[in-house]
Amino acid sequence: MDVTDLEYLPRASILHWGFSHFVVFQSYDKRGVSIVDPAVGPRRVSHEEFGREFTGVALLFEATGEFTAGGDNAPPVKAYVRRVLANSGLLLRILVVSALVQVFGLGLPVLTGMLVDRAIPRGDLGLLGLLSIGFSALVVFQFMASYIRSHLLLYLRTQLDARMTLDFLDHVFE
Repeated sequence: MDVTDLEYLPRASILHWGFSHFVVFQSYDKRGVSIVDPAVGPRRVSHEEFGREFTGVALLFEATGEFTAGGDNAPPVKAYVRRVLANSGLLLRILVVSALVQVFGLGLPVLTGMLVDRAIPRGDLGLLGLLSIGFSALVVFQFMASYIRSHLLLYLRTQLDARMTLDFLDHVFE
């Protein structure tokens, strides 16, 4: 294909670019050529740059009589929320563990208040020892709850990524 044939090129044609990758053709006018380059996104190039980078190879796609439009027309956010809610048991566990992290986080200021208001002014070594054990236990439990929450969130993310990738591949190859 020659650069002078651009006016006949259908939108969304795939062009071989710079002998290194492909771009998607959007439009052509007297100011230049609009393309979508996966490396940098949408951009407009001059006719000179286009002539220099375009290798002359264009992939054109035409729908046959057997083609039927299909797929899920749901907005992407709605589809994503639906996938998240499909993991309701996992979401419930994440919420419970997150609530525990918050409760343990609130326990530290309470223990600090008891330390400053009661144990230190009175010189109560028994209360000081008890508060030290409480601090240690809270820190350990908060760490464990945060660790569990992180793993649950990672598992949820992995499930969503895998499901969305498989759905995308199903859509592409249908």
